[in-house]
Amino acid sequence: MRNQKILMFLLISIFFVAIFGSAIAAQEKPAVIFSGSTIGGVTNLQASGLAAIGKQYCEIEPTVVVNPTLAQIDVMADGDADICTSYGYEAWFAYYGEDRWEGKPYSGLRSMMSRPNATVQFAVPANSDIQNVYDFEGKRVNLGRKGFGSELQGRTILEALGINYTSINLGHSDAVAAIAAGNCDVYLNSGAFPHPSFIEMSETMPGGIRIIGFSEEEVEKILEASPFFTTTKMGPVYKGMPDGEITVPQVESMILCRDLVPEGIMYCLVKNFWEHQDFAAMQWAGFNSLTLDEVPTIKGSAPWHIGAYKYYVEQGLEIPEHMVPPEAK
Repeated sequence: MRNQKILMFLLISIFFVAIFGSAIAAQEKPAVIFSGSTIGGVTNLQASGLAAIGKQYCEIEPTVVVNPTLAQIDVMADGDADICTSYGYEAWFAYYGEDRWEGKPYSGLRSMMSRPNATVQFAVPANSDIQNVYDFEGKRVNLGRKGFGSELQGRTILEALGINYTSINLGHSDAVAAIAAGNCDVYLNSGAFPHPSFIEMSETMPGGIRIIGFSEEEVEKILEASPFFTTTKMGPVYKGMPDGEITVPQVESMILCRDLVPEGIMYCLVKNFWEHQDFAAMQWAGFNSLTLDEVPTIKGSAPWHIGAYKYYVEQGLEIPEHMVPPEAK
């Protein structure tokens, strides 16, 4: 009888050790915070896609949070996020202490991977009298919410061209409603195309929409004022756009991170993103447009995280000197 009690005690002890051991192991999964912008917007979907990679393949406990585009790096500097979506020029400014970061460089900032460049798209109803960017003179232009990337990029472009306009600051849904109600003339958004908000707008407006293209002379003025802009060609990706291609400005877009993210976790995230791109694309289809060949072409950002850098070097990529992390020098 005594032996049976001892055996029962041992079995119960083993059971609880197994249960509590599993609970402790689950709790010990490293927590990683991913930051994107507006829920349902491109950058939020990108953050969610990377978080899904981390949970599925890297044994982390991810959380996705929402912050304004131009506050993403500040949030990481404050320790409230580990990985964020942003732009190359913002990362450059922060790391090297330029522009709004003058005198307070964020030396702990690193790059994780590129993302499709943000195309600066000025949309008007297809039946609008506005034909080019200089027709914005005196018009009501929605630049997006203050503190978000499109607002800064649009303001920079229009200032470079000397255009006077009335600025409106509305989010996606309110901007489409304002255009439809005749309370706004131009709607700007910045992101990979086709952009969800413009797809919606093209279906809402009778006849669809047009994206305003830029001439070579206009592009030269923009690049002279801000060399972080580049250009790309856009075809008729929205209902209402005429056949042919137009030239539109764009900026390098990045996934950034803190240098405090452990090397092993960052290596795992980057490796598994490229090996399971289709899985990440279940959250945002635009991930499928990325290629490793783009990694060495990044012109301006913070250096790569050491974990990301090691993966890229393993793939035989030549990393420019300005993107080599201090830890690798």
